[in-house]
Amino acid sequence: LLSHLYRVHGADRRSPSNDNDGLDEGDEEEAEKQMLRPPPPRPPSFFRTVDRVRLIDHIIRSVDPDNAGVDVGQLMHDGDLWSYFPLHENGKLVDLDQDWFKCFAWGSHVDKVRDYFGERIAMYFSFMAHIHQWLLPAALVGLLFWCLDAVAFG
Repeated sequence: LLSHLYRVHGADRRSPSNDNDGLDEGDEEEAEKQMLRPPPPRPPSFFRTVDRVRLIDHIIRSVDPDNAGVDVGQLMHDGDLWSYFPLHENGKLVDLDQDWFKCFAWGSHVDKVRDYFGERIAMYFSFMAHIHQWLLPAALVGLLFWCLDAVAFG
């Protein structure tokens, strides 16, 4: 796992105990610049965000061969782990934030919600948008009758 991380992130990290490894001043500065450089942008993924989160969670928790088999619940109970949750993808959150009303309240972009949060959350917001759309005419009729009642018997 560590060799994969070092290979993917491209940082040639030296251990502090091994100071004499043959690197001169220029190579050390270049290695430090490379470690501080932000990673290149990722290409578009085949998987949705929610699918990637589910796959990573399965790999961490599953006791199948070639998986980690970590008992997260026991670690949290023992106090070795405080919390366990996936981090948000900032670019996708910005996209959802730009049309949040269409995504969450009106339900016209529910596919964005589904791709980011999953089917359950998208179904909830789709149902709530459906309820809002059907209750809006009833609320307007009720407001009209309330105004007429206030004017007539005021």
